[in-house]
Amino acid sequence: MIVTADDFGLSPGVDRGILEAFREGIVGSTALLVNFPDVADSVGRLRLEAGLEVGIHLNLTAGPPVLPASRVPSLVGSDGTFHSFSTFFARVARSRIDWNEVALEWQAQFERGIELGCSFTFITSHQHVHMLPQGTRICAMLARKFEVPSVRLANFGLSEMLWPPRLKALALVPFAPMASAILQRSGIVHNDATLEIPPRGLESAVKGVCGALRRLGTGVHELVCHPAYEDALLKARDTYVSGRHNELTVLQHPTLRGFLKMAGVQRTTFREFAAVAAKHGIGRDALILIRGIPSSGIANSRATLNKLPMN
Repeated sequence: MIVTADDFGLSPGVDRGILEAFREGIVGSTALLVNFPDVADSVGRLRLEAGLEVGIHLNLTAGPPVLPASRVPSLVGSDGTFHSFSTFFARVARSRIDWNEVALEWQAQFERGIELGCSFTFITSHQHVHMLPQGTRICAMLARKFEVPSVRLANFGLSEMLWPPRLKALALVPFAPMASAILQRSGIVHNDATLEIPPRGLESAVKGVCGALRRLGTGVHELVCHPAYEDALLKARDTYVSGRHNELTVLQHPTLRGFLKMAGVQRTTFREFAAVAAKHGIGRDALILIRGIPSSGIANSRATLNKLPMN
């Protein structure tokens, strides 16, 4: 299992939460937003944290573009900042997004990160918009151009998205098979499935993550999370605020760590995953970096789950 904390660079409170989840929790990777004006400060924080894997979090739905707004007019509103997710998705449906502009902007985001000294080992996107087929193709192109071996496949289980309902993820679920095919044709490594921390109380959220992992079974899976401390910039830049500190607490919870050990889950990173593929010269589907859950592990993990109270 790869555990990735998204949104590094969104605010100092987000950066602080992610770094704490790496030092004291189970996070091994983070995805960096590069389009906000204070990104250099965030990169400075990353430099102090050896061992934390860093990918790029390509963005089209929050904050300003890296390029001048006049060069990407279909991607921005009258204020010169990106459209919200819902507006962006509606514009995609009406063919009002110029995907050539997306390619230019995402390349500019890559170049900004590289100029700041980042060496990205995987590609993701804010609110998973790269799962749209046009976005996946651009990611595949950029992965080849910048020699990044891995791209996130935001492949959420339908049951996990229905309750509590997570409409943004649900909107992108149908595109996962096509995205997988595009990435595989391009020779790019991707995970099998994706899960998130459910928006519940602490103990219920821990139980939800453990249960979701048990249902997934063997494969290379990614837990996507958003740990943070609330601050003014986070509130100004994003609508998801209050649940982030709960996610941080979940990631540090001893029951979750104990479950992973008993269930035989091997934590890895996109970097390690891609390195194994390159070393052995085999395709993604032949790789097993998560050992699955043997029968004894299932019994033990169920016993652990049953001891958890539901909020």
